[in-house]
Amino acid sequence: MLCTKQKVLRRFWYATVPVDRLDDGPKPFTLLGEKIVLFLGGDGKPAALADRCCHRTARLSKGWSQDGHIICGYHGWTYDRTGVPINNPPAAFRVTGTTEPTTKRHMRNAWFMPFCRTLDIEYPTGLRHIIFNSATPIDDGSIQLVQVLFRNDREEDCSTQELIDWDAAIIEEDREILESTDPDAIVDINRKIEMHMPSDRPGMLMRRRLLALLESHGETEVPR
Repeated sequence: MLCTKQKVLRRFWYATVPVDRLDDGPKPFTLLGEKIVLFLGGDGKPAALADRCCHRTARLSKGWSQDGHIICGYHGWTYDRTGVPINNPPAAFRVTGTTEPTTKRHMRNAWFMPFCRTLDIEYPTGLRHIIFNSATPIDDGSIQLVQVLFRNDREEDCSTQELIDWDAAIIEEDREILESTDPDAIVDINRKIEMHMPSDRPGMLMRRRLLALLESHGETEVPR
């Protein structure tokens, strides 16, 4: 809650950053204790929004601008429900099994309560990777994530170390954005704190089942 003085101060204009600093993309700024993102709108004039994606709480300032809009760096790609088009740089040729500049992933997910899942990825080449994840709660603010990969290609096609290095690089690319999201995501989606899209249906089902598990044992979610 803002105090009365802060509410009054919100009615005025303030200097933030030089406009030309926005030419190369959105910039974060904290104003009156609130994190905002500054960017150039479609008319070339500066604009501001809360620095939080309404989808999965990532910082919009970690994304980029396009045609006067901010593209969230977390889920800014184009995709359908299961067939996901992806770029295929040379470093990924042995991982995906093709040298084409783009390829597709056909993805199937299975979830096992409370914190395990399998991600089954198949490429047009017939190459298939099945990833098993298990998240072990350490405390309220941290987990241990164990990942196991089953594959139908051969070591000479792509070595185990290449796959480990590739996955580590992907994790490192996402780390900054993921760590900017709100760790206290609300399980109860009826609170309408986040917006959702069709690809979020598995996650929404998981949240409903987790909430039902808590309620069946007389426990309730207590948001911070």
